[in-house]
Amino acid sequence: VPTEYVVMDFTSVTAMDATAARSAFLILQKYCSNHAITVVYAGASTQIRNVLLKNEITGDESFYSSTESALEFCENQLLGCGTSFDTASTCQHCW
Repeated sequence: VPTEYVVMDFTSVTAMDATAARSAFLILQKYCSNHAITVVYAGASTQIRNVLLKNEITGDESFYSSTESALEFCENQLLGCGTSFDTASTCQHCW
């Protein structure tokens, strides 16, 4: 089964600089994009989110407040629901 989603859990990450964002996460994002893999970021602090956005690693749509909501997004996408926990949408196949 091919990988379709990667969830990056940032709940324990306290800081990140632009060098880390560009050297690690830009490479990850490009690799995943080239292989039709969606990367989502869970629990990132405002500082980390801003670094990733400012360095054009990803867009706002890729951030979720918690690992649970990021995983739920992925699950819903795999089930064809197209909804997410963060938007308080529900999917009849998921519940």
